[in-house]
Amino acid sequence: MKNVILFFLFAYFSLTTFSQKFPNLLSPTKISTIAYFRNGDKVRYKITEESTKFKTNSEKILSTSSATCFLDLEVIDSTEHSYVFEAKYVSQDYQSSDGELEKILSQLQFESVIRYQTDEFGQFDTILNLQELKTELIEKLEKAKELASNEMEKEKAEVFSLIITNFIDRFEELEDVEALFLTDLIEIHSIYGWQMQIGKPQDVEVYYPTIGDLSLSGTGKINLVSITKPKDEARISISTKPNKEELMDYMSSFLLLFALEGTKRIKFSDAKVTMSTKTTYKMRLSDGWMQEIQSKSQSNVSDEKHKAKRMVTKTYILED
Repeated sequence: MKNVILFFLFAYFSLTTFSQKFPNLLSPTKISTIAYFRNGDKVRYKITEESTKFKTNSEKILSTSSATCFLDLEVIDSTEHSYVFEAKYVSQDYQSSDGELEKILSQLQFESVIRYQTDEFGQFDTILNLQELKTELIEKLEKAKELASNEMEKEKAEVFSLIITNFIDRFEELEDVEALFLTDLIEIHSIYGWQMQIGKPQDVEVYYPTIGDLSLSGTGKINLVSITKPKDEARISISTKPNKEELMDYMSSFLLLFALEGTKRIKFSDAKVTMSTKTTYKMRLSDGWMQEIQSKSQSNVSDEKHKAKRMVTKTYILED
């Protein structure tokens, strides 16, 4: 009888210790995706992005770009129902054959401190200091216009100034300011609050950050690929596609920000636009931090005469 009692005590304490160490591991084939962050937690993500545009009639490369930056995150507060973070982009290296406009737009988030909130599971909820970010953003765009007028040829500077003015007008709306800062935050915090089992993919609805009055939603599948307890790791994949009609409407609207420059080549009312994304996550079972995220997306635009393709690979590596 004594041995039986000792056995059950040993089993109980082993299970308790196991669940404390890997709270997201529910069984050998099942996990939850819940954040167990602590006040004062600080992490850094190294973010790299590579983009290539092709003329698909000949697979000729039209342009390439690459960027590397670091995003610092700190948990500054938490309650029973939420976490509050401060985020800041630092140290960017950007190279592109597209031109000066793309470089300037890629740097708009830098040196701004973003305060945002997640829910109790760790999923992104809202940005808390949008008015402050809006003021900084408008100042950066005004400086970009001034720089262009001093350093660019007159005709090119006028076009550049018109595009920047369109952005300034658009960013009067706080919702559009939020969309500019959302992409990486949503990627890092998107898949919290789930229970998953290997071999049982689930349907998912997605909502894309958009600039302008139109919304863009889509659907996809989320799947638990593997669990590796010795590595404190679960691998998760999600494949998504936006709604075709919403995508067409949004792309047509978005071109207006670029002074209708793109519509000289393709009329979106007569074009076919497709986009798909596959993202893989490596999540720590012990605390829920995403150790690595890799997103691969492909978009295609075509009409009777033109075809173009863009492929983007974006990777996040945790360097805590």
